[in-house]
Amino acid sequence: MKKNLGFTLAEVIIVIVIVGILSIIAVPIYRDHVKKSVSVEGQALLSEIMAAQEIYFNRYASWWEENVIDTVQQSTRIGVDARRNRYFNSFSWTGRSDVARSTDTADQMTESFRIVTNGATNTRAQGISLTLIYKKGTTYQIVQN
Repeated sequence: MKKNLGFTLAEVIIVIVIVGILSIIAVPIYRDHVKKSVSVEGQALLSEIMAAQEIYFNRYASWWEENVIDTVQQSTRIGVDARRNRYFNSFSWTGRSDVARSTDTADQMTESFRIVTNGATNTRAQGISLTLIYKKGTTYQIVQN
């Protein structure tokens, strides 16, 4: 009687094909889950900025506005510092007329803003952009682009 010392070539090929099919299915799903988990940090940053905006509004009866068009890493006026984040470490502010639509009321046009944060380069968040949109009279929305 002959001893079986290993796998046949057919068995090895079948295993390789099965592993290949599983990886074709699993890798895109894994990437989507990583993208979702990384974007949570950006959502937390935008929520922190919105909470700081509300505190600022309650104190000064106006929204905080950043005078620069470029992205910033921190704002001492509202107490937000994005530099401590790993994936989303900057944000930019766009106000009023850039956010308002022609169907909005005059009140909504003057009390609207958008805050955007983009994933840091050379990280898993690169290419992810999150936008917080606020209009007076509505709850704010965070949209992933």
